[in-house]
Amino acid sequence: MLHEMEASHAEAHIILDRTQIEISCPGCGYKTAKTVGWLRKNTKLACPGCDHEIALEVDHVRTAFERADKRIEKPQRTLHGKFSRR
Repeated sequence: MLHEMEASHAEAHIILDRTQIEISCPGCGYKTAKTVGWLRKNTKLACPGCDHEIALEVDHVRTAFERADKRIEKPQRTLHGKFSRR
């Protein structure tokens, strides 16, 4: 069962990283979608509509990702404690 939980944890991270987030250009309003995984690795985005460089608020984005990661990990940590050998 513990291996299944670890696999579920890894799958949850993969699903989160593949989740698309829509970003609107402040210059022209063009909307483009990027994955969470892409957003984790990048700090800027060139708008496909007007080529305006969009600075991604990385601190806010990373904080949101860290919270999501903790929510994913919390059930696993709880189960590790319940199934550990004494």
